[in-house]
Amino acid sequence: MRIADLGLRIISVSRQAAIRIPKSAIIMTSLSAYEIALGRSRTYALLSRLYRRALDDEAMAYVRAIPVLAAPITPESDFDELAAAYQDLFGFNVFPYQTLFLDPAGQLGGPEKVRVQQSLAAMRYRPDPENADDHIAEELALLAFLSGAEADARRDGLDATSDQVVARQAEFLADHLLRWIAPFVAAVRRT
Repeated sequence: MRIADLGLRIISVSRQAAIRIPKSAIIMTSLSAYEIALGRSRTYALLSRLYRRALDDEAMAYVRAIPVLAAPITPESDFDELAAAYQDLFGFNVFPYQTLFLDPAGQLGGPEKVRVQQSLAAMRYRPDPENADDHIAEELALLAFLSGAEADARRDGLDATSDQVVARQAEFLADHLLRWIAPFVAAVRRT
């Protein structure tokens, strides 16, 4: 199994989770707006976890429950092989940092990292100190946080608050993740 195949499937699910579901579609489903927001939060959290580190027993249980993610994993797949493939892909070949894809010089840090830090601070989100702020896992973790806040607001009947949180999600996606996910996907595909 190529970890790039799993990486591309993770990216596909990331992009699907990033698409805002129109209210008309929510009416036609049996899920409530709260359940959809909660599902999106949990999806973003799982994707963040999968980009943060290689698969382990705990994460594998979730991956196997999602057919699009489980497809490239065989019963013979072993964690050491998967960890080595993960490190090869994201540690040596395709570095999942916004600044590398958007900085004209292709370097970490600089104005792009500052933009990410400002966005996180504006949303009162404290990133994991062990991760760079512009790492895809951290950007997905923020989206999990915001989707969770949206779910809470919807559960509590705070429509104005949930609308504000949805607007923050859309703003962050447009200003950050959606600006570099396509070149990131292209880089993963080339490996």
